[in-house]
Amino acid sequence: AAGIVVRYLEGSAESQFAFLLALVAVSFYQEWRLVLAGFVYVVGFQIFNFVVMYREAYVQRYGVDHVALPVVFLTLTLALAALLIAGWRLAATGETKRANREHGYRFGFEKANIGMAVLTPSGEFIDANEALTGMLGPVAGTNIRSVVHTDDLSELGQAWEDMGNGATQSATTWMRWRASDGRAIWGQLSLSFLPARKHRPATILLQLEDSTRAHHDELRLERLIQGRDEF
Repeated sequence: AAGIVVRYLEGSAESQFAFLLALVAVSFYQEWRLVLAGFVYVVGFQIFNFVVMYREAYVQRYGVDHVALPVVFLTLTLALAALLIAGWRLAATGETKRANREHGYRFGFEKANIGMAVLTPSGEFIDANEALTGMLGPVAGTNIRSVVHTDDLSELGQAWEDMGNGATQSATTWMRWRASDGRAIWGQLSLSFLPARKHRPATILLQLEDSTRAHHDELRLERLIQGRDEF
């Protein structure tokens, strides 16, 4: 299409920008072979039209060497192609680094020893790691209130409010949870609010550590101390 424009305008200098626009359009595919093919086509077109077909008309119009302007234009076209490819390489390098970081974060999230999950600000589970689903069972799509012990819902509400109003936008508390096997477990809950960013809505990071044994040990120690005092 750019070649038709240039032929229709008889190879005027202004018409050459059609080739540059065409190369930019082709560059959206981010495939260097297409840009190279476009550049080769431009080279062949310039040699055939400006050096062979429009030689006399070109000299009469611009009064300069008939090879000068095509060479300058081809140089600019080559520079544009090089810049496009270099830009892809830089973008690809940045994308690879970002993907590696996300993979590292994802791996750490999945393999963490404590339960971790991502929730919406209204409390729905978006994602949960293996440790959390091992404690509470599948939770994706459910609300956090459904896995908290009924008697401790007020503790959850207080932690949620502290997270929203606190300076650090985080909160930590102890409460009972409904385990996947139906029993109640004690867990230390940590909530952190993550504000919305570009291409990412606001979310809440949940961390839950099963502290049932530690809680029972603490109760046993309290009873021993109380028994000693009574004795």
